[in-house]
Amino acid sequence: MKVRGRGRMRGFALRLSGMLLPFVAGKKFLDATVKNIDDARSRIQPVMGTLSKLDPSDIEYIVQNHFWDLATEIVTESHKQKVDLSFAVRKAVQGVRNKADELIRYLNPKYHEKQKVTPVYRWAQNSTHVFVTIKYSVKWDAPGAVNVKDPQVVFDDNVFRFTASGEHSGNKYEYSLDLDCFDAIDEAGSTWSAASVGRFTAVLAKRRMRRWPRLLLDKKKKGTGRPDLGRQEELDKEDSPASVVMQSEKSCAVSEKIYCPHSDKCMGNCTTCAEWNIQSHGGNFCSGAPQKAPDSVVFTDSNMMRYRIDGELKIESKEQYHVDSYVIKYGVVTSADRKADELETIAEIPASTHSKFTVKSLSGLRPYSALEAGQEMALAVFSKNTFGVLETPVWKTVEDAFVPESGPKKVSFSDTNGDVGKLTGDVVIEGPTETEDPTITQYALYFAKRGGRVLSSKSDSYIGVENRVAGSGTVTYKLTDKSVPTGTQGIIAFAKNSFGENREQGTYIDVQDAQRPCAGEDRGSSVNCPPRIKSITGDASPEANVISVVLDLDKTIPKGVTASVYLATDKSCTKASNYKAVEHQAVEAQILLDNTQLNGDGESWRYSHILLYTKNDFGTSKYCSAHAFTDAGADIAEKAEL
Repeated sequence: MKVRGRGRMRGFALRLSGMLLPFVAGKKFLDATVKNIDDARSRIQPVMGTLSKLDPSDIEYIVQNHFWDLATEIVTESHKQKVDLSFAVRKAVQGVRNKADELIRYLNPKYHEKQKVTPVYRWAQNSTHVFVTIKYSVKWDAPGAVNVKDPQVVFDDNVFRFTASGEHSGNKYEYSLDLDCFDAIDEAGSTWSAASVGRFTAVLAKRRMRRWPRLLLDKKKKGTGRPDLGRQEELDKEDSPASVVMQSEKSCAVSEKIYCPHSDKCMGNCTTCAEWNIQSHGGNFCSGAPQKAPDSVVFTDSNMMRYRIDGELKIESKEQYHVDSYVIKYGVVTSADRKADELETIAEIPASTHSKFTVKSLSGLRPYSALEAGQEMALAVFSKNTFGVLETPVWKTVEDAFVPESGPKKVSFSDTNGDVGKLTGDVVIEGPTETEDPTITQYALYFAKRGGRVLSSKSDSYIGVENRVAGSGTVTYKLTDKSVPTGTQGIIAFAKNSFGENREQGTYIDVQDAQRPCAGEDRGSSVNCPPRIKSITGDASPEANVISVVLDLDKTIPKGVTASVYLATDKSCTKASNYKAVEHQAVEAQILLDNTQLNGDGESWRYSHILLYTKNDFGTSKYCSAHAFTDAGADIAEKAEL
C-alpha cells in the first residue's frame, strides 16, 4: 500500500507485525509563542503516549529550533510505540540542512551573482517556419535547470533573442541566447513557450516562404546549436522540401550588395537582375512592377441566405518579393468578354510572404438578381506593389449560395416489405411548385427519430435524393429492400439544391415496419408463428393420390393472421418449386384437408409432408410446422396391382 498525493505530506504509517496502520495528523501544539525546549516538552506531553496523533508540523518545529534532546526523546518513544516518524524527521532535518548549505554558499562573495550561460539548442525548418528547442544547459546530454523564471523573448527583423533565469545544483544562472538568422522573421507570426520541463521552444515565422541553407547569417559561426535531425525528417515528410536558396537580403547586405531574387545572387546593383532592375523601396532586393498574377483564387459564398454573399477569399501565389498587396474588384461582367473597367474596388489586402496563401473575409457583397444572358457576378484580383498594378487580373465567378426557401408540404409512405428491418414502397413527397419556390431542385430523405431528428450517423441515416419533376410539386422515391438502421422511428424529407439542404423546414412521418408473421431471427423471438402440429389422423380417403386428414394443433391460429397449408416432399420450411398450396378449413385448433389432390399427372415426386404456415398482407411466415402423412389409397392401389 502506498500513501500518495496530499496524504503523503500529512500522514504517516504505523508498521506493526507486517501490518500498515494509518498515522493521522492531529492537533498542532507548537507555535511562535514557545519560549524554550522545556515549554515545548510540556506542550506536547498530552500526545507523548500516542505519538500517532502528533502533527508533523510539530516535529518540523522542534527540529528547526534545534531542540535536539526533545527530538531524540520523541524518536526513542516512537520506537516503543512502533510509530514510523522517519518521513517527518527526515523532511525537517533536510530543511535545516538546506538552509545551512545555503549559508555556506553565501561565504562566496559572488554567490548572489548569476552565472551567465549560453544554452545549447536544436533547430529544424520547413518552408514557412524555424523550430528552435533550447535546453537550460551548456550540453545537450548534461543536466540543467528544470524551470526558469522571467523568460524574455525578442523577435526583431532577423534577430531572435532569449534570456531567462534558472537554478541548478545550488547555482544560479542567467541563460542568454542571441541568434542572427539567415533571413528576416515575421514577429506577428512567431510564438514561444516555456511550459516544457527543462526546455524552451520557439517557432520563428519566416517573413518570406523559402528554405534557408543554414540558420545563422554568419556561415562561419557555429555557436551552441545543432540541427534537429529527427524533427527535420518529420518536417520533410509533411512539407516536401523546396529548393534551398543560397542568399538573402541579409546575407547580401553583409557584403554591401543587393539581393536579386530572380537569380538568387548578390549584385552590385539591379541593372543585371533580369527584368527586376529597380531597387525595392522597402527592402534590400531588386524589384519592379508586378509581372505575375496569382496562381489561383478561391471564393465560395458561405452565407446560405438568399441575396446575401459572405465568404473567405483565398489567393494563392508563390511570388514572395514583387507583390505587396492585392486589389479586389467586384461586379457584373459579360462571361465571354470580361472587363474590369467598370467594376467596384471593394478591398486592397496585404500579400502574405510567409505563406503562399493570402486570406481575406469578404462580407455583405451585393448579389445582382437581374442578370442578363451571358452575364455573371465576378471578382477580379490584381497584383500590386509600389511600382504599379498588373493589368491582367485573375477572375473568380461569384454565385449567391442559398438553400431552398421552403420545404416539403407532405410526405407519405407505406411499407410493403414483410421482412423485419426492411422497407419497400414509394415515398411520396408533395412540395411547392416551381412557381411557388424556384430554389428547390431536389428532395433529400433520411432515417430519423420521432420529432424529426436525423440519426447521428450520416452513413446510416442517409436514404437518397430525388430530383424535382418539372411542372409538378410531387416526386416519388422508390425504396426496395432498404435496411432500417437501429433507432429509426420515421423518415424526414428536406428540400435541397446544389448549395445544400433547408434543415429548418423538414417534414417528418412515422414509419411502421410492416412484418410478415414469424419473421424474427429465430422462432422463439418471433410473433404470430404457426402452431405446432401435435398429430395427424389417418387418411380417410380410399382413393390413391387423394387424402382426407385432420391436423391437431397445440393451439389455435393467432389473431391477425391466417393459416396457409402446403404439400411438400420433406419437412423443410424453405419452399421448393414443387411445394403445393392446398385448400383447407381451420376450426379452432384443427386444420381439415378434405379430398385433397396429391400428385398431378406425370409428376415424378411424391408428397410426404404437410407444412403449416401463417400469413398476413405482407407475406407468409418464415418458419413452419411440419408433419408426415400416409396416402392410404396408394397402399390399397399397390396391393390391388399385386
